[in-house]
Amino acid sequence: MWQVYVLFGSLIFVTCALNVGQKSTCFFNIILLIMWFETLYFTISFGQLKMAPHNSVDRNMVHIIDDLLDCAVQHVPKLEDSWNKLKKCTRDSQMYTVSKSKLPVLTTVPTAFVNPRLFPKDIFLVNSEYKDLSEMYKALVIIHECTHLTLNTIDHAYIWENKFTYLSEAEHLQNADSYVGILLNTCVNDIYVF
Repeated sequence: MWQVYVLFGSLIFVTCALNVGQKSTCFFNIILLIMWFETLYFTISFGQLKMAPHNSVDRNMVHIIDDLLDCAVQHVPKLEDSWNKLKKCTRDSQMYTVSKSKLPVLTTVPTAFVNPRLFPKDIFLVNSEYKDLSEMYKALVIIHECTHLTLNTIDHAYIWENKFTYLSEAEHLQNADSYVGILLNTCVNDIYVF
């Protein structure tokens, strides 16, 4: 990939050197090359994700997720609509298993991630991080990612972060891990023993 970038960059540089009087055209070509390369890079990076092995959530996982979300409806009925949307998401989404080497540029290696704008029904599971989790934690990861896809949540804070306890009620409703927190606090011990 970088060879293509160097080749086109060299061609533009040579063209600019030969056309010294047309600096504005040269500058425009360089900007165009940078924009083209960035677009190509992201297209290939995200395209590779869609070529990864994928399938729907397996039956055992669906059962665990259903139990968790049914429990949540009983314990936190004011969020029933949200719990039902999450249940639908876990049934409708495709799970892609990707290796670290196929990840787009990210600051840290996540257990899983989504891109709701590009792939509104796809969850990408990072194999090295996801595969060794217990079935219960795998279910919670899928639910966390579904909150991004169906409830438009963001990651204000994760459960293990100190700032999680200081989120306002409105921020908790917009925070993906807040839904996982509810499930952990009200349902996990009712359903599954670690």
